[in-house]
Amino acid sequence: MEKLGILVVGTGMVVSKHHIPALKNIEEIELVGIVSRSERRAKLMASQYGFKKYFTDLDKALSDKDVDAVLIGTPTYEHKEHVLKALEYDKHVIVEKPIALKICDGYEMYNAARKRDLKFMVAHVVRFWPGYIEIHDLIRSGVLGEPIISRAYRYSEYPAWSYKLWHKHIDKSGGVMVDLAIHDIDYLRWIIGEVKSVYARGSINVFKDATAYDYTHIILEFKNNAIAFIDASWIMPKNFPFSMYIEVVGEKGMASFDNFSKPSLTLYKENKIISETPFFEEGYYRELKHFVDCVIKDREPLVSGLEAIKSLEIALAAIKSVREKKVVNLPLNEEVI
Repeated sequence: MEKLGILVVGTGMVVSKHHIPALKNIEEIELVGIVSRSERRAKLMASQYGFKKYFTDLDKALSDKDVDAVLIGTPTYEHKEHVLKALEYDKHVIVEKPIALKICDGYEMYNAARKRDLKFMVAHVVRFWPGYIEIHDLIRSGVLGEPIISRAYRYSEYPAWSYKLWHKHIDKSGGVMVDLAIHDIDYLRWIIGEVKSVYARGSINVFKDATAYDYTHIILEFKNNAIAFIDASWIMPKNFPFSMYIEVVGEKGMASFDNFSKPSLTLYKENKIISETPFFEEGYYRELKHFVDCVIKDREPLVSGLEAIKSLEIALAAIKSVREKKVVNLPLNEEVI
């Protein structure tokens, strides 16, 4: 069987540290090319990771006959342009989360992929992360019962590695709600169901000239009356290790996953700890392998464009709630950014 030719667009931290190493472990693909605005960076990455070619011109890269699918890992404000261009060249696409900054832009990409009958997936990696997957399965199997209360946090230092500090600008990153908390928003939607209202508070701390919030606390109320609390922060001290935590209290028990001290899943039932399972694997390989399988086997991705739009809407509602200091009911009837 011929291998699936992959083009990677973008050479930032997430692409270089997570996506490319994961891609190299997928036997069914060939690393055809990599695109960067910097020729020096593109050439270096191609040499380091074994890409056949490197490009600074996206049209030229997409014109390559060996490219079947594209991984887009550029800044959020460039997603729409790059996704639509890749689809115009009839390439299957996986784009880093969030899908976009505006709901209408998300729908434009989603509809363009459907019109051309191409696979379009958004890289919400938490749905593929060991520990998080196991909690999902505990709910689906009935072990935990229906979720009642959930709590999640996601903490890191400020993403100062970003190109020209684009995370500072709400019209480029969406701030901590759209860029960071959306991981847990999407995951909680997946395991619990649709959200009916959002209340949030937020603040700007690290860069006083920033327009994007770098801390938020979000309360989600679901249509089934479950409640979830999300804490997301870019204000941790430098060199603070990235940390994430999720706990779900159900009708029959509680499960939690913590990657801070020792990545582990803990299940509590009947006043005792039933199991404590360590996890050290990340979710990037599973996520990208899933996308490749969807293309090769003509399957629908777990995280479709439509799924990503629904999660984006909740994140945008959190921004609106902070600005207006009130509960925001869904669906939104306006763009926020």
